[in-house]
Amino acid sequence: MATNFVQPGNRIIVTTPTGGLSSGDPVQVGQLFGVALADYDAGDDAVILTQGVFTLPKDASAPTQGAAAYWDVSAGKVSTSDDSGVNSLIGTFTEAVATGVTTAKVLLIGTAIG
Repeated sequence: MATNFVQPGNRIIVTTPTGGLSSGDPVQVGQLFGVALADYDAGDDAVILTQGVFTLPKDASAPTQGAAAYWDVSAGKVSTSDDSGVNSLIGTFTEAVATGVTTAKVLLIGTAIG
């Protein structure tokens, strides 16, 4: 193994934002995006999972399988829209989801690009 290897990267420690986190909460810290592994109080070190498929809250859009998934920080929901560059690319929808369904499965890429 390379002598400069640090860790696999699928679990990253971040500082918990104001309001704290509950297990399963999506969280964006700078350009990192992941899902909280456990419950954390604001300011604590939190482990976020940055890779894998997660069920996330979704806006009113109706994504197709394989569509780009964007995180809308202000709404706290995943969307098919980058909202003119305001929302960040976080992954790909793994299945089609109808309008009106409030969650969607997303394959995370570990970063929030945008």
